[in-house]
Amino acid sequence: MATFSGRGGRIKIGAARIAEVGNWSSDGEVDLVEDTEQIDEWRTFKTGRKGMTGSIEAMFDNTDTLGQNVMTLGATVVLDLLPEGDASAAERTQVTAIITKVGLEVPDNSDIIMRKYDWTATGAPVEDTLP
Repeated sequence: MATFSGRGGRIKIGAARIAEVGNWSSDGEVDLVEDTEQIDEWRTFKTGRKGMTGSIEAMFDNTDTLGQNVMTLGATVVLDLLPEGDASAAERTQVTAIITKVGLEVPDNSDIIMRKYDWTATGAPVEDTLP
C-alpha cells in the first residue's frame, strides 16, 4: 500500500502553482433524499445530487499574480488538486471552482500573514493522471 507525505502536494490554477500554500483540502458530498413510507419503522434514503467544496490556506504573497491574486471573491477558476505532487503520472483532480470566501489573518506577533480561501465546485470534477 502506498502512502504519501503532505509536503509533496500541490495545487495549481492552469500551469501556475499557487505560491506559498501551507494546507489545502477538498471534500466530496452527496445530498440524501428521504423516501420513507408512512408504514416504515426505519427511515430510508436515496442519493441525490453530488457536490464538492474545499479550502486553501497560503502564506500571503501579493506578487503571486497567477495564483493568489486570481482567487478573488466570486471568481471562477480551474483548480488542479495534486496530492502526490506534479510529476508525470501523478493523480489529479481537476475542478472548476467558484471562490466563495477570501480571508486574511494578520497575527499580532512575528507570525506569517495568512490568506485563506474557500471554494465550491461547479460541475463534476475530472479525475485523471498527469501526462
